[in-house]
Amino acid sequence: MSRQRINSTLRKHWKALAWLMVILGFSTVLPINLGKPNFFGSYTLCSFVPIATVAMFILALTIYSFFNKRKLLLYGNMFLLLVILGFTGFWIYDAKLPMDSLEIGICNVHFWTGYDSLYEIWGGNVSRIDFNLTIHNPTTRDTLSLRWESEADFYIEGKKLERHTYDLPNYWPGVIKAGGTKNMDLHVTVIYNYTRIEGDTLENVWMALMRKSFTFTLSGILISTRYYGPEYNDYIVWASKPFSISYTYQE
Repeated sequence: MSRQRINSTLRKHWKALAWLMVILGFSTVLPINLGKPNFFGSYTLCSFVPIATVAMFILALTIYSFFNKRKLLLYGNMFLLLVILGFTGFWIYDAKLPMDSLEIGICNVHFWTGYDSLYEIWGGNVSRIDFNLTIHNPTTRDTLSLRWESEADFYIEGKKLERHTYDLPNYWPGVIKAGGTKNMDLHVTVIYNYTRIEGDTLENVWMALMRKSFTFTLSGILISTRYYGPEYNDYIVWASKPFSISYTYQE
């Protein structure tokens, strides 16, 4: 296709192209959960909201100003696009690369099962898994303040435990220095007459615990944040890292 024909096609259909950018801009904020929160901490079709949203609208305005020979508006839009590209580059360097490079692991696992009077109201039969969650930052930059997007999910033998029917402390990692490691002592207490399994009964899981040979998995989303106020929830999500780590315990 010749250059002249391309120019002719663009001039004929520039409105459709501009409207396509507008539609794409609105589509980025559709409330669809694809596993990563956006910069506001909510779930949308695009995890780059609002950067991607604004960029699509500016592109639509740029197309309009170019084909209507609005030079001042065109130059302003191009400047805004350069600002967005610059901000995106800073974001990748400042938050995304350190976040994506984090190494998450499980070690120092201890297991105990028996009677615990603290849970006597449910019969007292419990199993407790103690483990050390390590988060290592191999980069030369400190991370931003890290926290969990929500409570992590816990699986035993591939069976997901229903939230709030088992005990899992929810500590926030905070800032991890360049080359540093954050060690978090966690434990999971499974209560025989209280803990529930999604879509199944506890019996199969409990039998694996009694054999002292089982695999457990911890999964969730780690987010890096920038705070803009004094309250604990006054933050903007800067980057996120889904994770799923497993460990096989056997005596």
